[in-house]
Amino acid sequence: MDTNNTNNMESKELLQSGLETLRAKQGFICDMDGVIYHGNRLLPGVKEFVDWLYRENKHFLFLTNSSERSPKELQQKLARMGLDVDESHFYTSALATARFISSQAPGCSAYVIGGAGLLIFAFAMKYSAQIEEALLGLVRRIVPKRNRSDRN
Repeated sequence: MDTNNTNNMESKELLQSGLETLRAKQGFICDMDGVIYHGNRLLPGVKEFVDWLYRENKHFLFLTNSSERSPKELQQKLARMGLDVDESHFYTSALATARFISSQAPGCSAYVIGGAGLLIFAFAMKYSAQIEEALLGLVRRIVPKRNRSDRN
């Protein structure tokens, strides 16, 4: 057998194995810019991937290190690109910051300087316990108990 044919068969088997592993996952955490979209256009295959996530009842979260937009605004941005995703599937750096600060100094206040997305930060500070519980619930659904250190 020719070496190219052997390599092609091994590549196809490896790809199939990787796809089976991917399909078996219960949850997905995806970056947004450059993974889901670039600028104002969805990247190829994203709509099909998100449709598959919903169809297979997978848990998923879109992350962004930008505090510029709220989860609602991110939902609207993707809707304009033709992708319908519930706003509960977005987690921004502003929300992560609120969670961190609330864990370090519960009940503290913060003077927030920045764009409209940072208003979510201020709002989230007030409701950080609910946000933390929602995130913990997501992790519990995505990560099997035997693979996480949180045994509660």
